[in-house]
Amino acid sequence: MLILELVGSALGFDIAAALLSIGITASTVGQIAIALVFLGLAYALRPGLPKPADGHQATRQEIPPRIMGFGRHRVGGTYVLYESKGEISYDVIAMVNGNIRGYKTFYLHDDEITIDVSGFVFVGIDATDGRYGSRVQIQKRYGLPTETAYSDAVTALTPIWTTAHRGDGTASIMLKCLGVDSDEFQEKYPHGLPVPSAVLDFPAIWDPRDVGQDPDDAATWIDYPVFDIVTTYAAGTRVLYTSDPDGGGAVYISRTSSNLGNVPDENQASWISVDQNPVLQAIHLCLSVKDGLGLDRAVLIEPGIANLIIEANRCDELVQLKNLDYQPRYVSNGMFLSETDPAEVIAAIMASCDGWMTEDGEGGLVIVVGVYRTPVATVLKAQHIVAISPAYGVEDERVVNDLQIKWTAPEHKYKEAPGQAWRDEADISLRGYKRSQTLSVPWVHYHPQARRLAKRQMARLNSRIRGTLVTKLYGMALLGERWIRLQYPDCAGLGDCIIEITKARTDIMAGRVTFDFLLINPNEIDDWDKDIDEGTPPTISGSAPDDLIPVPLDIQASAEGSPPFHIDISWDDTLREDLKYVVRYRLVDDGSGNPGPWSEQVFSDLVVVADRIMATLFPTTVSVYALQVASIGVFGTRSAWSDSVTISSSAGSLDFSLPQNSGYIALIEDI
Repeated sequence: MLILELVGSALGFDIAAALLSIGITASTVGQIAIALVFLGLAYALRPGLPKPADGHQATRQEIPPRIMGFGRHRVGGTYVLYESKGEISYDVIAMVNGNIRGYKTFYLHDDEITIDVSGFVFVGIDATDGRYGSRVQIQKRYGLPTETAYSDAVTALTPIWTTAHRGDGTASIMLKCLGVDSDEFQEKYPHGLPVPSAVLDFPAIWDPRDVGQDPDDAATWIDYPVFDIVTTYAAGTRVLYTSDPDGGGAVYISRTSSNLGNVPDENQASWISVDQNPVLQAIHLCLSVKDGLGLDRAVLIEPGIANLIIEANRCDELVQLKNLDYQPRYVSNGMFLSETDPAEVIAAIMASCDGWMTEDGEGGLVIVVGVYRTPVATVLKAQHIVAISPAYGVEDERVVNDLQIKWTAPEHKYKEAPGQAWRDEADISLRGYKRSQTLSVPWVHYHPQARRLAKRQMARLNSRIRGTLVTKLYGMALLGERWIRLQYPDCAGLGDCIIEITKARTDIMAGRVTFDFLLINPNEIDDWDKDIDEGTPPTISGSAPDDLIPVPLDIQASAEGSPPFHIDISWDDTLREDLKYVVRYRLVDDGSGNPGPWSEQVFSDLVVVADRIMATLFPTTVSVYALQVASIGVFGTRSAWSDSVTISSSAGSLDFSLPQNSGYIALIEDI
């Protein structure tokens, strides 16, 4: 039975439609659709799961889908409480279905922040201007089978929110925002009420390589000691590691004779994450009743468990980078929703490892990752072939000489980023133009891995021979094989070669097996020169840290005219065309002996005169004003405010002064 037929059966959708959606023709009555679907990189060329950044914003939905995933990813979650009491707001957000292994970091909007032991924001990694500090608190839950309600929300919001609102089995966070004075609101909440998201480690998965794990008891999947930086570990040792002191920790395996002083998730040369293994993820998705297909382990997994373990180990093999560090060959990280088509999730996982997924003749799951190995099955010879239809070369309109890469970059706050394209420079030069296509691998978090996958896909797209062949029932012996040795001397180039199977169909009544294939070069398929092929990830733009957004300098101001009057203000040109500026002003004394509230005005259409940026304000009251200026980056991040300057105006009189020790010199024209 075709693996997608199992998917369709579990979800109740039309099988033929599911097959056609990925280019497979359903069998006619009396024919048996067999187990070959090429769900790897070819599927990555088609639209699939939502983009990585789509899950960064918390959503509001009456009956939301459950959020699930594998490995590590940034998640926004779904609001389940959005209330305020007095000057305090309480937001409870369901993050992930299940018991996650820990929170790595938090974001408010797109600002990465850190929290203290009580959950209060005390450092803004992306915002050092004091925003959020001491006014925003994040509390967290990990999705234990029996959870604890957020007591602050219970105290403030009963009966809307009570101790019964525990969120059993669902990881969640509570965002508590304290009120501020109106003149401080823009400083503490520059983007309005904060919208949180978190980078987290998804729930653990079963690893059949460890005989001590019970596939039916998730507690045994994490039954390991907590990582200790001072302990020396033997190769193969499993530990729980997390950067979250309250989390249980994700499972990592030592791949060296010692930990070398490196924490697991920061140095993959020493440690490999179990939960990021694509093969183990695919197994979990097929078996899990709660967040997968709930298929029969005895039929689907156990017959071929030895081969599945081999493929999982191939994913964990370390590949040296050009900087001499190491990474696992293939890792997979991503999120999906309970309403996501499982075929889409399988496709994303397989795309991360150039995976080839099928079933053998007994209904067992077969996965072959993108590492070539010499075929061991019986050779397919001319006497076994009923018909063959090869196509030589690639039509001009189908040639691809520029394969654009899209992957998910953790350094870009887990957003989709462009990788360095894989290009056939010789072909581009010969043709005089590019033929581009895009390879999207959203569950890949490493640029070198994306480049390795791109090279394999480029070779597949431009294979010099592809076609279809029909065999006698002898072909049944080849089912479940990704690469086959073909000896067909009557066709040029196929006398003795290696072909890759991309699709297979069997017709028992007619006694025929049909294969779609393409020719590969086994001497080049895994060829890799790290110094040349790895390339360089393009510089990823993002919101600049505040110390890179300049504070306006040398503020000067003058008041002109009788009521209605205006204030001209200027500052040094920062020579940054990407910036806007905001000027704020307030009465020094609102009549009660206290300063008035700040008023702000943003200037984007700038006037520059003699290396000075000019702006004009139109206050409504003749009095003494304090003024400050700040720069605004392309993503809305602001610099710190400049020092205040004061300007007084009244009919027929003008005065300008600076605060003491401001560090600025006032340059005032004699009026």
